[in-house]
Amino acid sequence: MVRGRPLPSVREQVVALMRAEHPGLDHTGFVCRADLDHYRAAHVRLLLQEQAGETARVDELMLDRLSRHIPVAAPVDAEIDRSISFGRRLADRVASFGGSWSFIGMFALLLVLWMALNTCLLRRRRPALAPTSC
Repeated sequence: MVRGRPLPSVREQVVALMRAEHPGLDHTGFVCRADLDHYRAAHVRLLLQEQAGETARVDELMLDRLSRHIPVAAPVDAEIDRSISFGRRLADRVASFGGSWSFIGMFALLLVLWMALNTCLLRRRRPALAPTSC
């Protein structure tokens, strides 16, 4: 019984690393778990080195721009403000007020005043209710 993983099921980049060290590698062969783990780790190391190089280039560009006082990103507020419709701006303002503490306080005060007004009007129109016996 053959133990290991068939090479056709292994990622092509990992197989390429194997073939670099073992040029006569049969494409229909198998690879044991330990060797597969070794070459997978080597593949990940290569990817990380490539990313580190790209990150270093971006870092250098950012430092250069910052040292020359050049903006790193373009301001987008004006463009966003131009693209928002009147209805959406109005809805944003209503929502910002509707969720504020000042709105909640004013609404609570309005409810209390409304209840007081209804109570006063009800007392003027009807005499006190007689208690009923059950």
